[in-house]
Amino acid sequence: MTDLNCVYFYMKAFQNAFVLIRSKPDATCNTSLLTVLDRYLDSLSVMNPKELAKVKKDLLSISIDQDSLDYIIGELEMTYQVTMGFNSMTFLLDNVSVLRDIVSALKSVLESRNKDRIRDLADAVHNYPEFLLKDGEWNSSEFWKTYIKPYRKKWDPQFLENWKSKFSRNTLDLFHLEFEHLN
Repeated sequence: MTDLNCVYFYMKAFQNAFVLIRSKPDATCNTSLLTVLDRYLDSLSVMNPKELAKVKKDLLSISIDQDSLDYIIGELEMTYQVTMGFNSMTFLLDNVSVLRDIVSALKSVLESRNKDRIRDLADAVHNYPEFLLKDGEWNSSEFWKTYIKPYRKKWDPQFLENWKSKFSRNTLDLFHLEFEHLN
């Protein structure tokens, strides 16, 4: 059974990983960190304390400085102290492929060792996990315009091109259109 609290804090750990990469673009652990977190995206629909313990165990196995590890693991440990959860598992699962492509792009940029580009990409995507958790609270087209478009303009005009349509309308607008259609 899925524990939405575990999903929530796993995604927050993902967000912290992006922030960490933005602040330490040359850290040798960055690719390993993304690899570990990416590995568990397929487990989102069954994320529970046992799965979260596996994530933590894998994170503890990579070579990473203690402060960075504490920053990432701290989110996972919050699962047992604070109840958060969220209501849009469907939205998250419908958009996890975008997160996968973000991870792939960030790993590729990490290989380039271009610190400015790494920082810019990590900055552009660091709020995406929260966006997935808060379906309806963020305007998807504003997210694209504010975070993704500047990175595309500066570095890679094709970044997330295959997913651009997912950001073309506000989720709330789609809900209202669907609701109006029913009336």
